[in-house]
Amino acid sequence: MSFIFMLLIRVVVAAIIMFCVALTASPILTLIGSNELVKALCVITFIIGLFINPNDFLSK
Repeated sequence: MSFIFMLLIRVVVAAIIMFCVALTASPILTLIGSNELVKALCVITFIIGLFINPNDFLSK
């Protein structure tokens, strides 16, 4: 149960980071005209976000 909870937290944190990065970088990259870069940036930030340790946010 604890493993599933930690995995869920990792996915949620990664999704939040991906959303924040995409929200700020997407208009800039869209002006350049590269939708592929926007998609690649979302995937890369989501993968990086999965490696963030949830215990850092849960510890006192």
